[in-house]
Amino acid sequence: MGQADKAREKALEILRRTEDGVFAGVLLEQSRPEFNALDNAFILELVYGTLRNRALLDWVLNRLSERPVKKTDPWTRNILRLGVYQILFLDKVPAHAAVNTSTELAKRLGGKQGYVNGLLRNVQRSRDTFAYPDTGDPGERLSILTSHPEWLVRRWVKRFGEQRAETLLRANNGQ
Repeated sequence: MGQADKAREKALEILRRTEDGVFAGVLLEQSRPEFNALDNAFILELVYGTLRNRALLDWVLNRLSERPVKKTDPWTRNILRLGVYQILFLDKVPAHAAVNTSTELAKRLGGKQGYVNGLLRNVQRSRDTFAYPDTGDPGERLSILTSHPEWLVRRWVKRFGEQRAETLLRANNGQ
C-alpha cells in the first residue's frame, strides 16, 4: 500500500470515528506523528472537506444509489463519502485514483467493493452533467448545496436575502 493510500485509510478511520462522537481535530492531532507534512495536509483536506460537504455528498450518493446512504454500514458509507469528495472537489486527485483506492478500502473494511466501485464510477461519469438540487425552495436547495442545517439557511435567507445568504454560506464552508 502506497503512502497516499495510507493517508486515505487514516482519513477514513477518522471519518468513521467522528460518527461515534469523537472530534476530528483530536484524531487528526493524534495521527500527525505517523505521517509527513504533505500527507498530514492531505489527510486534513480529506477529513475536513468530507465533513464540510457531507450533506451534499450524501445527496449525490442518494441520487445515484438504489439504497439510501444512511442505510449502508458505517465503513462503506464513509468510503463512499471520501471517494465522492475526491471526485467532485479535488482537482489534483484523478477520479480513477479516488475510485480505485476507495474500492481497495472497501475490500478490506466493508466487503462491498463491487457496490463502492460501481457507485463511484457512476459519480465519475455523471459529475459534469449532474443536476444539483433546484427544488424551488431556497432553504432546502442551499442547505443541500452548502451542507448547512436547513433552519440556519432559512434564517439567513430571511435576514440577508437568497443571494447574500448563499455567499455567506459558501464562505462559511470554505477552508
